[in-house]
Amino acid sequence: MSLVGTDFDGATCAAEAVSVEEYVRIRKGFATPEPGEVGDENLLNAFAEHLVSWNLEHDGVPIPLTPSSEAIRSVDSSLAISMAVGWLNKITEVQRPRPLGLSQTLAEQSEPAQGNGAVVQEVL
Repeated sequence: MSLVGTDFDGATCAAEAVSVEEYVRIRKGFATPEPGEVGDENLLNAFAEHLVSWNLEHDGVPIPLTPSSEAIRSVDSSLAISMAVGWLNKITEVQRPRPLGLSQTLAEQSEPAQGNGAVVQEVL
């Protein structure tokens, strides 16, 4: 997802990855027919729970990241939904293998990320 050339150009955020069980719960809560229904709220709440950092500003003043959904509710709705959907898509994306280090085996290099700690960063 890219927001280059929009009011949100350069926005970045980082959020934790989730377990498969939690991912399925989030997807079920998000699967509603119309934007603005309970599904969007469920997705935003889940995203806020896992949000680690962002570089968002309003009129040149950084928007503080709070440990609840309060902060996500203070930003433009299209940006909030874009970040949350981008996060949801990113946590299911298959990662390309990283180049092996000199002392790193293929098994060490391909260890899967464990939810609740692995951080997914999205440049918007």
